[in-house]
Amino acid sequence: MSDVDHMNRLYRRQIAEIKEADELLTIDELATWIKLNPKTIRNKMSAGIFRKGIHYYSPHGLRTRFIRSAILLWLKEEEVTKQRGVTFPLPDEPDEAIRRA
Repeated sequence: MSDVDHMNRLYRRQIAEIKEADELLTIDELATWIKLNPKTIRNKMSAGIFRKGIHYYSPHGLRTRFIRSAILLWLKEEEVTKQRGVTFPLPDEPDEAIRRA
């Protein structure tokens, strides 16, 4: 099992335990909370950095809702990977761009 698969399983397990009682955030609320532009949040959704079913979901009739605890886990993971110097390429990055990094 790859590190990414393991991380996804861990996320899903942790999210399932706290999803019902967790605070949900709109894109604008999330952007304000983590000090990013709402367009940046949407770009991260499109790029697969924020994953549907893990970091957010779209209930029928409502706009996208982010799961606060999933975003906290993502922020912690980002901090750890930066400290270790580990980077994970985005799925659509060409191999040559990865080698240059």
